[in-house]
Amino acid sequence: ADHLHSEDAHLTVANHKIPIYKHNKAIINYYGPASSFPHISYASVIDDSTMAMPGYQGIEFDEFYSIRDSGILQDKIVLIGATIDELHDKFPTPFGGEWTPGVEIHANFIEMVQNGDYLYAVNPWLYMLLEFVALLLLWFAFRKLKPQLSVLALLILFALQYLLAYYLFERQSYLIPIVQPVLALLFIYVASLICHYLDSLKEKRFIRQAFQQYMAPELVSELLKNPKKLSYGGSLQEISVLFSDIRSFTTYSENHSPEETVNILKEYLTAMVNVIVENQGILDKFVGDEIMALFGTPLPLPNHALNACKVALQMREKMTELQEKWRSEGKESFEIGIGVNTGSAVVGNLGSEQIFDYTAIGDTINLGARLESINKEYDTPKHIIISEFTYEHVKELVEVRYLDEVKVKGKNKAVKIYELINLK
Repeated sequence: ADHLHSEDAHLTVANHKIPIYKHNKAIINYYGPASSFPHISYASVIDDSTMAMPGYQGIEFDEFYSIRDSGILQDKIVLIGATIDELHDKFPTPFGGEWTPGVEIHANFIEMVQNGDYLYAVNPWLYMLLEFVALLLLWFAFRKLKPQLSVLALLILFALQYLLAYYLFERQSYLIPIVQPVLALLFIYVASLICHYLDSLKEKRFIRQAFQQYMAPELVSELLKNPKKLSYGGSLQEISVLFSDIRSFTTYSENHSPEETVNILKEYLTAMVNVIVENQGILDKFVGDEIMALFGTPLPLPNHALNACKVALQMREKMTELQEKWRSEGKESFEIGIGVNTGSAVVGNLGSEQIFDYTAIGDTINLGARLESINKEYDTPKHIIISEFTYEHVKELVEVRYLDEVKVKGKNKAVKIYELINLK
């Protein structure tokens, strides 16, 4: 018919252009729940003056004339249909409650067309693109935020999404999905929680692998409870550093086979590292036969200088035990020197992007290495030298003997040094 035209997005009926989707479907803009439109019984509009109903002969209700004279049907579109439950012609609508008869659903559609109150479905591809971009941004945001803040942001997004859907429906006559974005937001949130959990496991695994070989187990456990105490990069901290080195080890290695040298070095280093770890220190590194240990990092200690002094004395005792053992086995022994210093140093994961190490750098470290090396210049039975900076932290707790004042390369002021004798 000339008055009926179908296009991709519209169906034109006379002068009414009805938006459609999926080629033959239209979204109905309902005006209310069931019974929002006037209902008149079919029996009421029958002119009973022209017929005789069984049992009602001679009786006229005259309802037809009352309805006609009231003008309720004048210039109106009248739909005829069943409304009783037994015919099962009732359907649910967005208003909920009592189901609406099919004929009243038709009435809602006709009213919508006459008033031009059409509802429009948003372009699904455009909506999916916008939703994907939004979810991608939220993914990165949730990955950065703490889970507690993420759940707060999630609740706010739920409310905003609902308000947006309501505004577009009420003011712009657009329908956008409501359940789909909620499920997508929940999915992104749960996925971010899983990633946070996996990152936490990865971080803890990294810490355990990085520190369990040269840190006391209780320190590793404490660090796992609060990984943030292990900063990525460097930070200035007050620590104590201990250096220990074997005297004339090059000569020793030249006079022994590689196998003998490696075995005795392994026995010596294992014993020394055990002493360090038992006193809450961490092994920074081996440089050949030299040992560098740190105290007071990555977790603070009440008196890291005292811990370093205890380790120096215990290393000396353990060295004496090893020397006696080696002599009893007919092996040649060697001697060690120890230097301890306390002060501020840059501590953290230092190095390149490809290879880095948890270590400390600075003048404090350089002075500690210098103290160890000058042991051979002084007659110190235990071969342990500490700086005045370490002594200030432990002077009430240790016995020392003043040795000298020495200048460190790059420093104008001399530093007082002491021989560490024993604990008080």
